[in-house]
Amino acid sequence: MTGTDRLKKAAAAVVIAGCALLVIGDAVRIVAGSSDASIPGGVGWFTQAVGAMLVVPGLPALYARQAQSAPVLGLMAFVGLNLFMFLFGIFGGLLHSLVVVELARSDPNAAIRPVSVALSFFAGSMGAVVGGTGFGGAVIRGKGFPSHAGILAAVGGILLFIGHPLGMHIEDAGLWLLLGGVADGAWAVFRQA
Repeated sequence: MTGTDRLKKAAAAVVIAGCALLVIGDAVRIVAGSSDASIPGGVGWFTQAVGAMLVVPGLPALYARQAQSAPVLGLMAFVGLNLFMFLFGIFGGLLHSLVVVELARSDPNAAIRPVSVALSFFAGSMGAVVGGTGFGGAVIRGKGFPSHAGILAAVGGILLFIGHPLGMHIEDAGLWLLLGGVADGAWAVFRQA
């Protein structure tokens, strides 16, 4: 096993761990109920932010896997997933867990979600649909990953984007499908590195 293979294997393991933390954080938020401004909701958001921080450095291993067979779609997926992880996961998660919870505690009657949170979620959702469909297209075109990983990511990205204005449970299902596709792709990299 070469140093490059070890690095790819480590990056894939980090992506899988990050996706698991993102799903766990989302589950904590669901259990916390509709109040994301509660302490359990804040813990869920913080767990998601940590998960996104783990996924971002591991994404280049997934891009390297599909760069030769689908360079444009692979790059589009890489950029879209990074945008999603940075805006929705890291910025939105940290802002929500550190600022929104404190705002709700200091003034329960105040507007809970600042405009910056809503904008980061919308832009992050755009990244999810671009990243998910790009990953799905690159997987189907390039055959570098199992095809179901691409289908999961594409359907998840679309559901996450359309589910954002429609309701939390559709958005959650999209998030879990998107992360399942990404984690499945990372598992393929891990096994073959």
